[in-house]
Amino acid sequence: MLNQLFERPALDRITAPSFKDSPSTHWAIGEIEAAVTAQRIKNKQENIIRGNIEAM
Repeated sequence: MLNQLFERPALDRITAPSFKDSPSTHWAIGEIEAAVTAQRIKNKQENIIRGNIEAM
């Protein structure tokens, strides 16, 4: 649902999924990987990973 909200297309040709319990053959792996990829922002100054959406 968030991918649709943020207009992120599903990724295809996933060979190395981000999660062990989500194999590359999982029906939603493209959506899962799109969300994971979009949420990772590398902050080079602080050397941390943070999400696009901050917890309140």
